[in-house]
Amino acid sequence: MAWPNSMQNDCENIMLIIVRAAQLSDLPQLAKMNSCLVDDQGSENPFSLKEYEDRFREWLDTNIWTVDVFLHDGQVIGYSVYQERADYYDPNEAVIYIRQYYIERAHRRLGLGKAAFQILIDTRFPKHVQSIALDVMATNSAGQNFWKKMGFNEYFISMKKELKQE
Repeated sequence: MAWPNSMQNDCENIMLIIVRAAQLSDLPQLAKMNSCLVDDQGSENPFSLKEYEDRFREWLDTNIWTVDVFLHDGQVIGYSVYQERADYYDPNEAVIYIRQYYIERAHRRLGLGKAAFQILIDTRFPKHVQSIALDVMATNSAGQNFWKKMGFNEYFISMKKELKQE
């Protein structure tokens, strides 16, 4: 049976991606990628690279968050930060909450982000988990489009109002 080109490309990309737990030696690159993610999102996060690195170090030390990196041809091209938690509305249901997901800009639109996400589902996320949740900044239309292509639907909209301090 001949596979459609897009399906064949996705299978080939899965073979090219390795997902592994982040290590302390990954901290400088994780910090840089996190800074790029903040830029892509249009976020107002004021962290310096050192602050991002310190936060990743804390996550690795405490295991509160799982941090995985994605490798393509032996180089780190992205990462994900996630945790298992009880569903907000149904505490008996386990969900994976993805706090951050990032693919280096030069490696986007090649199917690598999709492949890495599928590997997370197949090999890193617990099998008993029933759903995956994440937040995408309203200013990050590329991120919204990616996750919609991955089968995610809008669930709720979070809003914020800044108050003037007088």
